[in-house]
Amino acid sequence: MPSPLQTLRKRLNVSVDDLATKLGVPESQVKKWERRWEDIPPITLRDIAVAYDVSVSSILGEECPAEEWGKYPFAVNEPEPLYGTLRLTFLDGHEADFPISQKARESVLSQLGRRCFTACKNRPGSEPWLYFWGLDDRIALARMSCINEVALLSDDERAAPHFAHPEVYRFLVGHPFEDEDDVEVGGPVLSKALSEHYDELGGKEIARQKATHALVVFKEGRELYAACTTPNEVSGFFMLDLSSEAIPNSAFLQIEDSYDYHEAYFVNMDALRFISIPSEAYHRHNNAGDGSDLDFESDGDEETAD
Repeated sequence: MPSPLQTLRKRLNVSVDDLATKLGVPESQVKKWERRWEDIPPITLRDIAVAYDVSVSSILGEECPAEEWGKYPFAVNEPEPLYGTLRLTFLDGHEADFPISQKARESVLSQLGRRCFTACKNRPGSEPWLYFWGLDDRIALARMSCINEVALLSDDERAAPHFAHPEVYRFLVGHPFEDEDDVEVGGPVLSKALSEHYDELGGKEIARQKATHALVVFKEGRELYAACTTPNEVSGFFMLDLSSEAIPNSAFLQIEDSYDYHEAYFVNMDALRFISIPSEAYHRHNNAGDGSDLDFESDGDEETAD
């Protein structure tokens, strides 16, 4: 019976020589791993995943259960086929582009279809937000009343914005760069992908901030960054996606920051137009769906998110 690595290699129509060259190892080593694939080092598994744009789970032939995400040594998110660009144009003329998959495109179309004037139904005391996810490791919500235009542009029409393999974002979430000399980057493929990612974004610090911080944008354009490096810090964003169809008016989003003196910071969502959350960090730290921390605070008889 072929091993998962051999099955994957043949499915991708990749030769032993090609795989060995990418990994920087002799062909004999690849053949050994195909016979005893359990012996493949984690660094090599990441390199294979990045080299052929697959997940480590697909190489191992098994999925990691959600309750184990926090301890899983590989990326939680799966690579998805690229569709192209989602472009949002806000009321002030500001444009924002996001690389999205075909699945994300279908989700956006479904949401917008429910907002067409012939089918649109508003819940009293609430306002809809557009929810989507990007291939650049972001979960995003945009207030629909602040959007002038939504454009879905295929990759054939316009090159999508830069995005990296999920293992790149996993590395950035897991390595604080406090002592860069002691950080083991990984194999040649992941190292190259990280270097290219740094170049695209403008350096390691910017890349890590994007991988570990949420971005909250106010209606006037002011930006606020919030750390998402602990379960407490991401709990305030929990279930925003499930509530996006009807977020209650005058609801407050709680933002925690373990690196500042304050214990909690509350932002009125009526003042916001956009929220972007780092997906890999969010999924690792949300306690696998523990909803004990509420993301909204509302008064009296106002409707709350389900």
